Amino acid sequence: MAIWSSTMLPPAENLKFLQTTGVDAATPMLTWLPSVRDYKEEIISYDQKGIVKGWEDVDKVKIPPLRVEKMMELVDWYLEVFKGTDVGVGPMCRSCFCNTYEVLGMENFMLKLYDDIKLVKHIMDIFTDYGIKITKELSKRDIDCFWLDDDLAFNNGFLVEPKFIKDLWIPRTEAMLKPLKEKGIPIYMH
Repeated sequence: MAIWSSTMLPPAENLKFLQTTGVDAATPMLTWLPSVRDYKEEIISYDQKGIVKGWEDVDKVKIPPLRVEKMMELVDWYLEVFKGTDVGVGPMCRSCFCNTYEVLGMENFMLKLYDDIKLVKHIMDIFTDYGIKITKELSKRDIDCFWLDDDLAFNNGFLVEPKFIKDLWIPRTEAMLKPLKEKGIPIYMH
């Protein structure tokens, strides 16, 4: 199955594009991440600098009001346009790991894993709560599959010790995916 994300196109245009290219499913992106780029100083990647240095900055990481409702409007639009076609709808949402290191900044994230694990868990929980809200709503819809997006590893292995994946990521991601698994929706991971 080929899945491709092309959320910048309206669903009808996206459908034509996907049918022309032979892709099996559209992937509306439902991920949310506070802005972490500062173009005034220099161009940097998301995960270099971050926007949260410590507890004093946690208020920068809040789920925007009506975010989940607006995302479901997008999914419903896709489902309506793609109904009866040969192209499925498989929304995508991140779990909690890479959003956490992006808002903390990679170096700060690595340090906080040892110096302030409670802060890391707190931020992960914010993103997990968002993901659970998304998957609960998706489980009420007839989607064809779900694409879990999270960057846990690089070419040579995990970005952090496997114990952090086991202790921090797995339980949160299991909770996020539970509504979809209960409905039998296939789940893919990036």
